[in-house]
Amino acid sequence: MKAWDDALLQDFDDNDLKAKIHSNRSLVNYKLRNYGRAAEDAKAAIRYDPKFIKPYFRGAQAYLILEKYEECVKICEEGLAVDPKCKEIEKVKAEAEEKLAKLRAKVSKLGADADQKFKKLIQEFVARDYVLGKNRVHDVPDAYKIDPWIDIDNQLKFSVILTYIEFNQIDFIQEVPENDILSYHLKEVFAEKLPWDEKGYYDYKNLAIFVELNCVEPMFKSPHHTNYERGFLRIGRKKSFADIFRINGYVMPFVLELYVLSKASPFFDKFMKEFDIIQTV
Repeated sequence: MKAWDDALLQDFDDNDLKAKIHSNRSLVNYKLRNYGRAAEDAKAAIRYDPKFIKPYFRGAQAYLILEKYEECVKICEEGLAVDPKCKEIEKVKAEAEEKLAKLRAKVSKLGADADQKFKKLIQEFVARDYVLGKNRVHDVPDAYKIDPWIDIDNQLKFSVILTYIEFNQIDFIQEVPENDILSYHLKEVFAEKLPWDEKGYYDYKNLAIFVELNCVEPMFKSPHHTNYERGFLRIGRKKSFADIFRINGYVMPFVLELYVLSKASPFFDKFMKEFDIIQTV
């Protein structure tokens, strides 16, 4: 991996070579299970050489595993426009289309009572002084776009995505009750070293957790939502998820997204300097 990283740091104007380096690094990232980075390198290779067929296939493979079926189909179609006879891309495209069709069928199966359930959900958000957004998070696998729901004990439950900006990776927690403490779930996720954390920066004691305020437009007006500044706010690990929902300016985009960084990583200082950080609300 370091050889490809170092090669891209060199100053040269050969776009064909840049495409090959990104394509090769995409393959390495794929084998290391860094699927997000594999997809990004594949797209970079395509930008440098749109006629180079390999990165279309590698990007499609990564998107398929990430369950980003629409992106997978799109990059397959672009690749087949370059090489209509590429059997490998045709196979990935067929699999992505099948899974996308099943996912859409599952969504449509909710039936006519979906609107009524949605109204109930909004009522529960209003009653709790939470704010629901108009949009979902788009840059996540389609299968992870699960709406919040109210269980039989009248507790709000939802899904959580842990986003590792440094590595373009995510983890997914399918069901979380609103009164759970954040640290409980983080300790489970970080009980063992994560496969892409080669230098071991991301252990529990070094974690820094952020949420993005006002990342989507609110679905309804709330007297408790008076802060409209957009940016990242650091939150304590001893907070409950209900505490997060009540932060002035936090609008839930259907799936709660937490941004996970490590204070031990050099990337942490870069994040604090280059991203919009909100100190307090």
